[in-house]
Amino acid sequence: MLLSTNRGYLDRLGEFILKIAIPHHVNDHRPLALQSKGLFVFLVVLLISQATANLTSGSGQVLGFATNISTPEIIRLTNVERTNASLGQVRENSVLSKAAELKANDMFNKDYWAHFAPDGTSPWYFFGLVGYQYSWAGENLARDFATSGGVVAAWMASSGHRANILNSNFTEIGVAVVNGNLEGEDTTLVVQLFGKPVALASAAPSGNTAGTTSQGAKLEANLNTPPPTEEASQVTPKPSTEEKKIEALPQESTGSKVVAIQSLFKNATASQKVTLSLLLFVALLFIIDSVIIFRRRHLRIGSHSLIHASLIILLAIATLLYGQGSIL
Repeated sequence: MLLSTNRGYLDRLGEFILKIAIPHHVNDHRPLALQSKGLFVFLVVLLISQATANLTSGSGQVLGFATNISTPEIIRLTNVERTNASLGQVRENSVLSKAAELKANDMFNKDYWAHFAPDGTSPWYFFGLVGYQYSWAGENLARDFATSGGVVAAWMASSGHRANILNSNFTEIGVAVVNGNLEGEDTTLVVQLFGKPVALASAAPSGNTAGTTSQGAKLEANLNTPPPTEEASQVTPKPSTEEKKIEALPQESTGSKVVAIQSLFKNATASQKVTLSLLLFVALLFIIDSVIIFRRRHLRIGSHSLIHASLIILLAIATLLYGQGSIL
């Protein structure tokens, strides 16, 4: 009795799936999921799931800004990459983070997207503003990204930025994530600064260590910067003798859009992933419908399943590409 009841449930479930997803005589060879009412249900599910994903992920706080990027996550992912390369982790330095914030605000205030400001101000000027005395320094920049994972993945896909992240000379890191309007567009700037204080450099053996590659531009300079503040001098005391300073900027500084496949998926937000899943599911239904109709040689007036599937796949690709940013 129980077995026959279970079979009855399975039969009804199979018939329901048949009506919903498979062209068959029970649904007049038109799956209910692909009819106007079924597609309307998908739209409602998509909107509800989008709202839920945004609420649970904490996004959607400021329209136009990529609010899923966070300083702690950028630093964590950077150290994950260094650990994977058998390098020591860099520790966060609040003074470096302040310098990164000053650099981001300078780009917004002067409306430029570059390592050097239009008036010639260098990235290392901001190290001096906060009194950070260094022997090694580096900078990575990113804009228009949606997630922290997307930012770090894009940097790692560029040999120049990767060289900075995996430079064994760096011991400290500062990161700033700042929202604003740049070149007429609302965006989120990410400034990543690396450093090695002179106090550590004097105790370390001279010479370049493993991990430094030719991809980072090495510039030796004695910069005239403001004297260190009292707070900063406690962190990085000023040396008694002039130190050699090594500064590294990525040579792959084209500022073009980054389209690495790994970066695309890591940059997808929770709402984007929900959208992609639903779009690909509907596209799959259209493809199955087209294949079955074709194999059965069934003539159906007004059938454009393959065209619909193609459009949905293009929409999914556009969703995946949305939020891809630039790096410098």
